[in-house]
Amino acid sequence: MKNNITKMTVINVLSILCLGWLATAFYKGNESFADFIWNQTDGFAVEIPILPFIAMCFFGALSYVHMKKLSKEKKSFKSFILPPEFSEQDERERAITARACRNSYIILAYLVPLIVLILAFEPVYERIIPSLSIWIVLLIPLVQYLSYYFTIRRQES
Repeated sequence: MKNNITKMTVINVLSILCLGWLATAFYKGNESFADFIWNQTDGFAVEIPILPFIAMCFFGALSYVHMKKLSKEKKSFKSFILPPEFSEQDERERAITARACRNSYIILAYLVPLIVLILAFEPVYERIIPSLSIWIVLLIPLVQYLSYYFTIRRQES
């Protein structure tokens, strides 16, 4: 079970990073569109690199293939969209998953107010790093995945 959780955590973290890369590319591409709308310029060109989109598709396919490999029997759609880390085959695994979910939930109580505070300073850092708010918002699922993963690893060892 540890190996599968490690693989899915790595895939999830890389997917979040690719999503941030893709969202940053869209953000930069839409700046010229916003200039066109608000400044009434004569024309605009939106340049969005395709590499982040390809990377996102790659990790999506990798996640799908890995999840199909993990599921030995046919599952319903609801059970297919649940994270494969929820391997609750016995009472011990259910208790470990409950502890990991609890820790992941508790970390939100600390993380969300911190992120709101950081986003309150957006006008200050927006000129330096315009797309930083995208990365700050992506910290939420990233920290949740890592909290869940490290709790599972600590409980199983």
